[in-house]
Amino acid sequence: MGMSLNKFANLAEIDPAIQCRIENMKQGIKINILENISRAFGMTPAEFLEEFEGENDE
Repeated sequence: MGMSLNKFANLAEIDPAIQCRIENMKQGIKINILENISRAFGMTPAEFLEEFEGENDE
């Protein structure tokens, strides 16, 4: 999306430290965080996960 971690965390209403740990696979993702992140991308959690799975299948 071309924005900093802090800016995206603010948009998604999550703590930047949590986002960083999730990105670095040091923490699992809770459903409420998934909902916030997917909403920041303009998607439902299902749409977000479907796109994420599609990228990882390549």
